[in-house]
Amino acid sequence: LDSNELPVTIRLRAPNLRFDDVQVEKRSGDVGDMLPITVFIVNDGNVHATDIHVIVCEQSLDEIKANDGCAEESVAYRQVIGAMMSPDAADRVDPAEIVLLYPVRAGAHEVVVVLDPDNNIVESNEHDNIYPISDDLSSNNGWVDVAVEKLGAWSVPAIIILLTLSLLGVAGFVMWSRRRE
Repeated sequence: LDSNELPVTIRLRAPNLRFDDVQVEKRSGDVGDMLPITVFIVNDGNVHATDIHVIVCEQSLDEIKANDGCAEESVAYRQVIGAMMSPDAADRVDPAEIVLLYPVRAGAHEVVVVLDPDNNIVESNEHDNIYPISDDLSSNNGWVDVAVEKLGAWSVPAIIILLTLSLLGVAGFVMWSRRRE
């Protein structure tokens, strides 16, 4: 180098959160039960990360990518991790184990676990924050639970309408019989 130019190496200082593993022991349960999803998260960046949000999203991977994230009404469970340190000097990365709970709803649902869903943490790789669970999580009774849920949603309004119509029928019958008298 016979000039005043020096080679400069620039290194990005950012965390990189990624899934090491996701384990689901039970894939079905009664409606209202909570199914545990064990998540192992690693920060293999070179800086610690704070306020890490992890969500269980009840949408397909295609919908999440099309909508640029999980819709708020599809978030089944949310957990916040205070901080994750970067790897130590020996480059050993110990995963953090977190248990997320999925509340069972009627029917079968695609479930995806998402790290940093709002993209608040600047990472060296943003493309490894989504982990789709391979099989659907479902209720034990499948379509029977869905039918009971739909029937429950429509039964009260139907009963109110039937009672109103029967009351109008009785009032009409009383008026008709008094006029006949």
